[in-house]
Amino acid sequence: MLTLLQPIWLLACIGIIVPIVIHLWHVKRGKTLQVGSLAFLQQSSKQQSTSLKITDWLLLLIRCLLIILLALLLAKPQWQSTPKAEAQKGWLVVDANQPLRTYYACKPVIDSLLANKYELHLLQKGFPKFTLADSNQLANDTLQAKAYWLLYNQLMATNASGYLFTDRQLQHFKGTATVIDKRFKWISYSNVDTTNTWLINAYATYQDSVVVNIANSTPSGTTISSITIAFKNGVSEGVLLQGQNISLAVKPSETITLDTATQVMAIYAKEYIEDAEYVKAALAAIKAFTKRKLQIEVTNNVANLPRQMDWLFWLSDSPVITTGKAKNMLAYQAGKPIVDNTWFSHTEIGITKAISNHTDLAIWQNGKGNYLLTINEQQPNIYKLYTHFNPSWNDLVWHQQFPSLLAALLYKEPVLGSQDKREIDTNIFKSSIENDAALQSFSTIITDISQWIWLLAFTLLLVERWLSFTTKNSNA
Repeated sequence: MLTLLQPIWLLACIGIIVPIVIHLWHVKRGKTLQVGSLAFLQQSSKQQSTSLKITDWLLLLIRCLLIILLALLLAKPQWQSTPKAEAQKGWLVVDANQPLRTYYACKPVIDSLLANKYELHLLQKGFPKFTLADSNQLANDTLQAKAYWLLYNQLMATNASGYLFTDRQLQHFKGTATVIDKRFKWISYSNVDTTNTWLINAYATYQDSVVVNIANSTPSGTTISSITIAFKNGVSEGVLLQGQNISLAVKPSETITLDTATQVMAIYAKEYIEDAEYVKAALAAIKAFTKRKLQIEVTNNVANLPRQMDWLFWLSDSPVITTGKAKNMLAYQAGKPIVDNTWFSHTEIGITKAISNHTDLAIWQNGKGNYLLTINEQQPNIYKLYTHFNPSWNDLVWHQQFPSLLAALLYKEPVLGSQDKREIDTNIFKSSIENDAALQSFSTIITDISQWIWLLAFTLLLVERWLSFTTKNSNA
């Protein structure tokens, strides 16, 4: 069935009046007859004969068709057809953890595919066959964690083709993304009903107050906000402080451990005393901004390092030697510096010198892709720095982002887990159907036929030019 996205352009068909009028207003020229003698002919007045008569019907028809085709192209034609049922078309793969929810979210599409003899399979290892009647039994089974990219790659390793149905929650798309193969159309649906708000952490400040970090997650993103609560004798309006726990009045059942500890930040710098002062200033800025209890110690003697340290900044080329115990450590890496006139990745901070390195996992990089700060998967609390906190090496210590970059290392982003309601950008599913309206009409195949109309119009134009040239020569 032919459908038009902008049918108002069909009014342009009125333009066929132009070639019709031209063909009706046909002027017949008189012919000159050659006779032997003009002596017996009387001179008569010249007469010109005209008549409203259509000639060249085929040429007129082609010209009218060209105008109609132009109007049709402006109206954006599409052809809708319903696929015929076949014995076997392919696989219909649904999320193994929530098959019924997937079914009801995409019911028109799934019903249409099942009616067309598609095989229902589960998105899990082995991709076993499945019927909707088996859903209740699945609820009691232990299913593998969702890892859509990994499972999708396994699905592509099969010889099957068809349709894949999953939700869009970002937490289910861990790992490296892959190119969507045309053999399977990936149809996603929203699995988020409401927003989610919860307490992340709370810590006591050095100003007799408590800072509470609260997360708010929606499909479009997750934000973390902080509120500062002042206490008097352990009590504040709307909040009750009991021992080591803090409870918000709006959610009496939700409690979170209050961090009252003082964090010890130690800086060891023997040959790079200037570097230590820059780091100390950045830590002081973090302390002033967050109001956290921080104890900052700077020394050039290993024996003077604290016994327990939350962070140790080892600003020395010598191997790390410490009598204390550090939970986390950032250490300069020895090596010959090379000229590296570039910048910190995704910033405007200039880099002058760095030590070449391409190992471990990159935390900071420069504009050329070289690693500036790395971490090892086997030792995730040890950071290796391949530049220095010094203006002769880079502009980092002068830049306003320096404290925030350090703070990102000291206080990592919380793991959101199942409370994260963010959804992946649906543009990643290049062959997927992404809205309810498209899902409702999925059983109908829509084909753009504009290219065929263009081809027909071009062919008719060539025929019209040939006929016009031939007619003109024959009348000459």
